[in-house]
Amino acid sequence: MLELINDILDLSRIEANKFELEIQPLDVVELIQDLSNTFTSQAQQKQLVFTIEHQLPTPFIIHIDSLRLKQILLNLCANAIKFTESGQVMLSITRQKEVLVFTVTDTGIGLSEEHLAQVFEIFTQADNSISRRFGGSGLGLTLSNQLAKLMSGNIKVTSELGKGSCFCLTLPYQYYSDDSIKPLVDSPPIETSEIFFSGKILLAEDHDDNRRLIARLLTSLGLEVIVASNGKEAVKLCVEHQPDLVLLDIQMPEMDGVEAFKALRALGCNQPIYALTANAMSHEVSQYLGLGFTGHLKKPIERKHFIATIAKYLTTDADGRSLTDQVLHSNELVNKVDKSLSQVDLSDLVAEFKANLSNDKRDLILYSDNDDIKKIAYLAHRLAGAAQMFGFVELNQAAKELETIIKRESMTDKPEHLLIGELTHCLIDEINLIEQQ
Repeated sequence: MLELINDILDLSRIEANKFELEIQPLDVVELIQDLSNTFTSQAQQKQLVFTIEHQLPTPFIIHIDSLRLKQILLNLCANAIKFTESGQVMLSITRQKEVLVFTVTDTGIGLSEEHLAQVFEIFTQADNSISRRFGGSGLGLTLSNQLAKLMSGNIKVTSELGKGSCFCLTLPYQYYSDDSIKPLVDSPPIETSEIFFSGKILLAEDHDDNRRLIARLLTSLGLEVIVASNGKEAVKLCVEHQPDLVLLDIQMPEMDGVEAFKALRALGCNQPIYALTANAMSHEVSQYLGLGFTGHLKKPIERKHFIATIAKYLTTDADGRSLTDQVLHSNELVNKVDKSLSQVDLSDLVAEFKANLSNDKRDLILYSDNDDIKKIAYLAHRLAGAAQMFGFVELNQAAKELETIIKRESMTDKPEHLLIGELTHCLIDEINLIEQQ
């Protein structure tokens, strides 16, 4: 019901010419991985094969409304799986000059020529039996088509009744060259002394190196940072110190971010609380917002978005006076703070991260020997996030692949322990390579 209401509201805003795109950098390869994580298990439940094919470099970062692109692709892939009873669904991504082409092909029920002409009409499905058999409102494709047009793209469809369909989304794109998307550690070792903000932030993050890195950046801007390593600590420290802004990691031991959020609200803590997590798919972000989180911040940190969020709640005037929303969000301020952050010396934290990898390697070997897949998955998730924060791309990819396979295999009755073991050793090999550098 909530999804249906949101779709109706989006369409209403589009029709009233009041719909605004939110352009930001997006790593398309990361989006592809998120789609794979989401739909592989769904397809397996229907005994279908879901595959993604692309030849994009890693990372492949473009400037686009990332939430709306995800919304379109989630809808197209979900529809393909919904209307396919046997066979496969494939998503392929290609580049044609300055255009990206996303093609979703299925072996599903297909459409007749008559129904093909109506496929993008609002509240329209092929026939009444479709609604009875598969559900749905007939809004998804209409909204997707409107969103594609807003982004100067289009969706075309070909189909044959009883044999399957092919939906092709074409979008113009441009590379995003701003350094705010680069690893935060890729900066010259120059200290900054300029104070931009004043106030108190509670940072809850279970990975020690990530916590130190984010805290270093925040303190360099003049903020007081209270740190917690789990949800229980976060709740205790928030009640004790009453910070102006709370950043909660989602996956933490003892008490996770969602539980901590609920506990804080139950205790009457009304400060803005942001989910700080690598879980950045649109349905995950919608879940956090639906629970009542003030907003969402992605890891690894995108500096300019991070800065703009802080500016909403913390003063920048030297005398402590509140600034207007217009000033807080000005490009001049964000660019100035971003430049300052790029000069913070993080070299000691990078060295510390590399040194701490030996502990992670030891734990991986122990968990692998004990066949403790749950602990391997948790450690792989932590490593993936930290490796990306510190700019270790290969380590991040190895950890993410291991985490993804474990999630996929957890959906089956007999998980492939041999495959998980092999990927665990691949991750250990990546750590060995970093240690030898």
